[in-house]
Amino acid sequence: AASIGRDMSEGAARRTDRPLDVALQGPGFLAVRLANGKDALTRDGNLKLDAQGRVATSTGELVAPPVKIPKDVGEADLAIGRDGTISAGSKVLGRLRIVEVPSPGQLSPAANNTFTVNAMSGTPTAARHTAVLGGALEDSNTDLASAMVQMLESQRAFQLASRAIAYEMRGCSYGT
Repeated sequence: AASIGRDMSEGAARRTDRPLDVALQGPGFLAVRLANGKDALTRDGNLKLDAQGRVATSTGELVAPPVKIPKDVGEADLAIGRDGTISAGSKVLGRLRIVEVPSPGQLSPAANNTFTVNAMSGTPTAARHTAVLGGALEDSNTDLASAMVQMLESQRAFQLASRAIAYEMRGCSYGT
């Protein structure tokens, strides 16, 4: 068995028309803060407002830096621009921090579809090649047909190897 890493390629964007949904177009990540206070990255753009009016992921991680929406602004009044700017009408309320890392496949997995940086992934820098698509979510990048074929090939290879080992073991016990 060998680890082939994590596929961080972009999935297709699906329109939701929810003002706080964002799909990242390009190699970047959304910067968030975990409940334990550590910084993390995610591509999960299913955002919401928490009880204090702060922008958070669907699982509660706050965007970093924090963005707080005033109580008199409803979710329907919000818009997120291609650069991550969150606005209500002509008033800018904050900006999502979108970053890139040199080796995204080396990020360390964390809770709730988040990742933390390490020495192998490199230091996050401002994303230069990523746009934010508001009112959309990124679908999975998994091709189910290819995944099923790979799984079946792996199962067949395992069965063949098991039979070869069993045959070899039978041959050794009878041969002496």
